[in-house]
Amino acid sequence: MGARTPTRGGRYVALHTRMLGDTDLLVLSVEARCLWPLLLLHSADQGLGGRVPADPRRVELVAHLGSVDTTRRALDELLDGRFLIPDEDDPAWLIIRSWAKNQASFLGEAEPEPGSKRSIGQLRRAHRAGSHAAEARPGCPECEADGDRAQCATGDAQETPTLTVVPDAPADEPEPAPARAAKPGGMSEVLEDLRVSLDAAVAEAETPVAAYREALETADAIAQHPEVASRSKDARSSLRNAVLAHALIYYLGDAASRAVIGAANRGAKALGPDGHWWYVVAAAKAAGRSFESERKLTGWLATVAQGERAERKAVA
Repeated sequence: MGARTPTRGGRYVALHTRMLGDTDLLVLSVEARCLWPLLLLHSADQGLGGRVPADPRRVELVAHLGSVDTTRRALDELLDGRFLIPDEDDPAWLIIRSWAKNQASFLGEAEPEPGSKRSIGQLRRAHRAGSHAAEARPGCPECEADGDRAQCATGDAQETPTLTVVPDAPADEPEPAPARAAKPGGMSEVLEDLRVSLDAAVAEAETPVAAYREALETADAIAQHPEVASRSKDARSSLRNAVLAHALIYYLGDAASRAVIGAANRGAKALGPDGHWWYVVAAAKAAGRSFESERKLTGWLATVAQGERAERKAVA
């Protein structure tokens, strides 16, 4: 038996009730047992096709287990129990072994991947590497998204004019009501894309703090896009919070708990339009320091952020 769990964007994953009696799962820690269904939902919600990030820092941004170290231990338990396996094609990802079993339509029917036993993630990577350039691959979501084989083969977006014939409605039948516009999805995909780009930018930057400054500017630009603005009334704040959370985890590691990140986001908002930048500066200064408690850490960050802001104003 399975419980079909809808997610944003029409994606779904079946959470089987046999999970409640799975002894291999029950012997794991509470954190690992909580993380397991969350990873299933996250992979479905983000359209990852049964893959999840291998980096515990990225997983903690979604799982909120309390610390990166806790998330790392939970991932290790799931790997030891063979619930997750490394992706041989890309070490940055892990594969959910039972993903195929957790796919079902809303009628409860299994949905096999047509024409291939490869995972959706593997098909996506093969497509982007050019393996499907000559011929569209059945089951490849990238090929399906392209619309037709010619477009997939060339990689060029060609618009083909189409003619649609709409018959007149019979006189004795009312005309159908116009279709309602689809409700835009949430911010999860936008935030995940931002985090992925941040991972690469920080890894390649000579000075990570400069990468975060640029990321905040990018977040402001993304928030002004009409499609993103339609998804959230406070898109700018959500995107800036994601950048700050990433910076806190990067500089503070396990000390960047959920409580610390929440307090920093609130403090940054209270500081004004550039508050998130001053908290990033404070996080960079806190790297390598030790604090006796979360309260002292959040207080220290607030003091340094306010001081940096005041100093910059005085110079200006």
